[in-house]
Amino acid sequence: MNLTDKYPELADLVKGASYNQLFQLLYKVALIRYATPEHLKRINFKIGTVNKAAKLNEFGLLNTYPTGISVITDKGLNLLKENGYNIGHIAKKLQGNGFGDEPVISSVILDLMDEADFHTVFYPHFDFLIPDCAVVWKKDDKVKLQFVEVETEKGNWQGYLEKKKANYELLAQDFDIYDKWWRRWSDILRLPLCSVEDFCFSVLCISELSFEWKGWNFYG
Repeated sequence: MNLTDKYPELADLVKGASYNQLFQLLYKVALIRYATPEHLKRINFKIGTVNKAAKLNEFGLLNTYPTGISVITDKGLNLLKENGYNIGHIAKKLQGNGFGDEPVISSVILDLMDEADFHTVFYPHFDFLIPDCAVVWKKDDKVKLQFVEVETEKGNWQGYLEKKKANYELLAQDFDIYDKWWRRWSDILRLPLCSVEDFCFSVLCISELSFEWKGWNFYG
């Protein structure tokens, strides 16, 4: 059964585009979590229009808050799963509401998606550290793990970095980050598990205020 026959109610929505472009839009919204109207247009200018975003809400695939921020719904996630997308690392219940830093972080992630070898993004939590996100880069059989920190408020940028770096140093010293945490996440992300000797991660710090960035490399 072709997609037009399988999803006839979506035929008007993909006019001038394709079902694959629709799925890609939904998947990117799921990955960045909070999408502004500008994000939707950036992802796909054919489907990310105001009118088609309203239709996506009518079909129950997106939920748009009064603020204009859109998030994917359970129905949208199920549609992706039906069509072969891995949604195991996507949170079904978001804790935020799209205010504050969240749209800025979404913009940063969209920038990273445009880079070569981008594979996916997820949102880990540790007891003493909550990165803004974690990005997986993949080229052939090589995988790179990178945590991302985005600073959006005026303040002591250097002090902010020093505190973050100290927490990541603690993380790198904990064997469980490989043996328990990465072992679990590599399975969820459907990635091959590297050896403990090869396991490492880096951190990308970005200041949206001054467009500065800084990177660190850590070995587990």
